Amino acid sequence: MSIPIPSVSPTNPLQTNPPSNNDAKRIKVNVETSVKDTKLPHHRDIGKLIESDADLFRKVGWRKFIQMKRGRVDLATTNIKHPAGHVLNQYRKSGVPVRFKTKPWSKERIDEALQRGSHRSCYEYLDFLEEEFVDMMQKGQWIILPFEDVQSLPNLRLSPPGVVPQRERRPR
Repeated sequence: MSIPIPSVSPTNPLQTNPPSNNDAKRIKVNVETSVKDTKLPHHRDIGKLIESDADLFRKVGWRKFIQMKRGRVDLATTNIKHPAGHVLNQYRKSGVPVRFKTKPWSKERIDEALQRGSHRSCYEYLDFLEEEFVDMMQKGQWIILPFEDVQSLPNLRLSPPGVVPQRERRPR
């Protein structure tokens, strides 16, 4: 089943264009298509960061990409005497495993989550979100990759972003 998703400008991933038949399989960003006439920011850094990571991912594959992006971790020292030393060393080498209690998602469920898109609250805070995304990506804390590149990764699940306004401070 092919779900028509709007295409996304490579220079501004939050800017969407109406979907065409060719765009049905070219999903770039999780966006809600029902929100009309939303003024979108023109921050070009996010597009460059996404494209740079996507290029690297395509060249080296998932495992090598993650190893390269992780860099130095807090568990870099392994010569400590501790009852959990062997576990910490395993985490340092391979990362911390993620375990789910639910069954892996079907392609249909992934497509439904992608079609549903972000929570409406995101559209009130686009400038904030883009600033946060760029900041987290530049710090190496987040990676954003196009769906078309990751759709076949095992155990893929999608979680829609949302924004919670905070009184007298930045949103969360």
